[in-house]
Amino acid sequence: MIDGTVYKLISDKLGEMHSLPVEAQTHLDTIANIIADTNVPEHRVRDANNLTVAVAVVTASLGTRHEQPPQALRDMVVSLQQHVTTEMGSVDDYLDSEGVMVFSSFADLSGLCGFPIAPANVAIPPIG
Repeated sequence: MIDGTVYKLISDKLGEMHSLPVEAQTHLDTIANIIADTNVPEHRVRDANNLTVAVAVVTASLGTRHEQPPQALRDMVVSLQQHVTTEMGSVDDYLDSEGVMVFSSFADLSGLCGFPIAPANVAIPPIG
């Protein structure tokens, strides 16, 4: 069975992958606000409109990926959690025994995949 250090590294990366659409949406919202708040000269309005449309297209392509992550990402989480639950019975028992706390992004993803993680095993991510 993998040790807690390896599990933590893997869970952190999977959590980051899961949170990317949310972070991307935040950046897209900022871009859209900047465009909307900018005084665009009359001869450049078409360019600004094209950029606004491009932001909308990218936003639409993100869709609900955070709520329903890609199948490949879910498969990775299921594989990881099945690996530890085969030996330990539950993900929480494994995390407790290894002294590992996961970030909320991974805990959310794990829960979506049918492996809920108790709040006591969820760490607050560092700011910045």
